[in-house]
Amino acid sequence: MSINVHKLYMISLLICLIVACGGAEDTPPATDTADADAADTSSLPDAQEDAAAEEDAAAAADADAADAAADAEEEDPYGLTDAPLPAAPWSVYAPGRYGVGFRTLEARYTPAGSDAERVVPVSVWYPTRATRGPAARYSRIVSRAGVFADAPLASGPPRPLLVFSMGHMGFAEQSYFFTEFFASHGWIVAAPTHTGNTILDPGPRPPAMFEWRPQDISRALDLLLEGLAADDPLRGAIQPEQVAISGHSYGGYTTLALVGARFDVEGLAADCSALGDEAPCAYTQAALPRYAAGFAEPRFKAAIPMAPGNSRVFAGGGAGEVAVPVLHMTGALDRSVREESEATPLWEALPPGAAWRLHFPTGGHQTFANGCELLPGSFRDDGCGPDFIPWQEAHPVINAAALAFLRWQVQADPGDAAIFEGAVPLHPDAEVWAR
Repeated sequence: MSINVHKLYMISLLICLIVACGGAEDTPPATDTADADAADTSSLPDAQEDAAAEEDAAAAADADAADAAADAEEEDPYGLTDAPLPAAPWSVYAPGRYGVGFRTLEARYTPAGSDAERVVPVSVWYPTRATRGPAARYSRIVSRAGVFADAPLASGPPRPLLVFSMGHMGFAEQSYFFTEFFASHGWIVAAPTHTGNTILDPGPRPPAMFEWRPQDISRALDLLLEGLAADDPLRGAIQPEQVAISGHSYGGYTTLALVGARFDVEGLAADCSALGDEAPCAYTQAALPRYAAGFAEPRFKAAIPMAPGNSRVFAGGGAGEVAVPVLHMTGALDRSVREESEATPLWEALPPGAAWRLHFPTGGHQTFANGCELLPGSFRDDGCGPDFIPWQEAHPVINAAALAFLRWQVQADPGDAAIFEGAVPLHPDAEVWAR
């Protein structure tokens, strides 16, 4: 999520507004309606006395019903249902039939080349049979009614996992249109917070962020697959052979690094020397052996980089060494990741026969996130203005293509693979290509 200083200020203002206004309003004490209605009826005609008695009985019945509902909610705060679900898989063109639960975990580790522990919150969405519950609050900023905080995980066999990497100065839940959609279809979705590179971290990004980001993802994967407590509901709930990764912008870079893209080490060294900035250059020089080794994570079976930035670090054919099927998503009007200088060279470098592209001729950078919805009036020159495909139309296309692709490549279900042959038009302003 590429954000300039003015937009960062707007986001900070949004945070202040939400934090200040997000609490529940004080509620005045309830009136005792039974006492209020118990007026003296001795002088009323019989018919009026009967009507008053009926009103008293109705009020008492309503009070009893409210008490019963409160008792039921106290016993089952999430309104769990065991109603049969339609046979899966469900259509990729609509949300799935599960409710969406949300919780936050925490990964801790010491990155390679560092002696300081790194703390990485991990946001997790998952399928639930809850029908009510407390609203999830994303990064303590955005409240999402209908997404239930800490709801019980739906029962069932181990589920596929999708890991999502946020953009530069974004936040873990920035593309909730995407993560919630997958959870509703029965996937577990995890999005680490790349600590030090969020909307709450103004200023230059640490030079180590290029290597911290992929390590954040790998350590979060360790936590989810191997490190949860024995009594954690998510322990054993993930199918380890069905794991995919996606990411937006800087998260697209992170995605490519994790699926085997080779760094242009000589180019990095040359760029560093040309900049002449001693401190970052010294760090980069020390990190070159780690870049040469790469950050490939063999547990990922497919990748969906969305408007991936910084892909020039894989120059010299490095993207051609990506080891899994890739669905590359781009927008021709993206002002943050330019078509000519980044998107097209990356696409042309990906391995033939294992890469597909979802392209929006009027897509921008924020087409692949929730920025247009969260900050109306912002990003008008990069995905949210009248010259771009409306996000309300783009998001269902992104979701449908992504779910169809991962079912095909990760779950061996080619039911919607015709999308990637160009046989199923997704939208008048969406194109699908194959390498």
